[in-house]
Amino acid sequence: MRFSPLLFCGWLLLVCSNSVIAQSIQVVAETSSFIDYELKNDELRVLPSSSMLVPFINGIPQFKIVEQSITSISNTLGAHEKMLPVLSSDSSAVIEIFDKGFYKGSEVAPIRIHIARYNQSELLVTRYLKFRVYKATELTPIKQTTKKKAISLPFAEGNWYKIPISKNGIYTIDSSYLSELGIEPSSINPKNIQLWGTGGKVLPEANSAPKPEFVQIPIIVEGETDASFDQSDRVVFYANSPDLAYQTNENFLHQVHPYSSVNYVFLTIGSSAGLRLTTANASLTPTSTTTSFEDLVWKDEDLTKSEAKIRSGREWLGQTINASQSGNFVSIFKDTLSGVLPNSTVKIAGRFYGRSLSRLYTDIKLNNSSLSNVSISAISDFDDSVESSANSVTFSKSATPTIENGIIDIQVKTNFNSSNDQLFIDWLR
Repeated sequence: MRFSPLLFCGWLLLVCSNSVIAQSIQVVAETSSFIDYELKNDELRVLPSSSMLVPFINGIPQFKIVEQSITSISNTLGAHEKMLPVLSSDSSAVIEIFDKGFYKGSEVAPIRIHIARYNQSELLVTRYLKFRVYKATELTPIKQTTKKKAISLPFAEGNWYKIPISKNGIYTIDSSYLSELGIEPSSINPKNIQLWGTGGKVLPEANSAPKPEFVQIPIIVEGETDASFDQSDRVVFYANSPDLAYQTNENFLHQVHPYSSVNYVFLTIGSSAGLRLTTANASLTPTSTTTSFEDLVWKDEDLTKSEAKIRSGREWLGQTINASQSGNFVSIFKDTLSGVLPNSTVKIAGRFYGRSLSRLYTDIKLNNSSLSNVSISAISDFDDSVESSANSVTFSKSATPTIENGIIDIQVKTNFNSSNDQLFIDWLR
């Protein structure tokens, strides 16, 4: 739901510039428990939206759509008309729900009935709509819910502080940070500092799959032995980003969290001592020394879709290369890898998406030396709503480039065939 201020002008709020819209929505049936409304728009008139209040019972807006018919027509509105706050984009539902409020002592939720919605290429006009609004006197909600026994969670006691984590690493919390959180360092016993979390990775989609538990994280609290958190004391802990990087056999892989760019850990001052890191074994003797290792660096941005009218979904693309850059090398990854050894073998993998009515050919360079050449098959039509809006190609190559000052620079060059052609970088590692 989105937030919208509640404007109460009676039970039915018809937000329109004339009476045409009000006349379009008619009551066609009424019982002691509900009212049926009907909208007929056979002429496909482009009209502003209508709004009304519906009862809000047991956390559910009390209405349902009985029948609907939506027609797509060519978008003939000028750019100046789109700026008028009378039409919504097609990202809004036919009936849009807003945050609940109170009207005459009863919980209600505003809904907005969209008669016309737009995108860049078309108008979606509601030709016919029938919806049912349940009355507030109806005590039985539309959807029955079963109450579950309350589960005791750590959040039920004490004050909790949410700390964002964007990268894997070791973090510290000092007295200044505690003060920024609103904690007076001198008033706490550092032995009772606790840190909790779930790991922050993507939750499994299947309800039957096990979920990560909210558990206490072992930490180090330097200077806690005197039971006072002093200026020189600090909390040290390891935390990970919400993204996942791992190795299978000899291949490195990664997975971007589709819903969040940060993981959170939760700090509290408990009533008992918190969990601490302890030495596992201090008496072992090393048998080998490691002087080098393989590491993974990757780039996977969620910036755009292959079509502007697509605004939802888990799969997003990164950098866009347009036809205006045809025939020119464009940098798609540049980073300084601290400590990289000279003459190291670098394995580059990636996935590109191409949007063109003819096959696209792309050259890839690593530090100004040719790495690979790839081609991407054509799509059938730029406005095809059935077939793919872009096609992909995945590549994997190894090379021993000249590396100066630890810099890795990957560039691509594509020869486009029309002004509408595009290349998208999905990911690189």
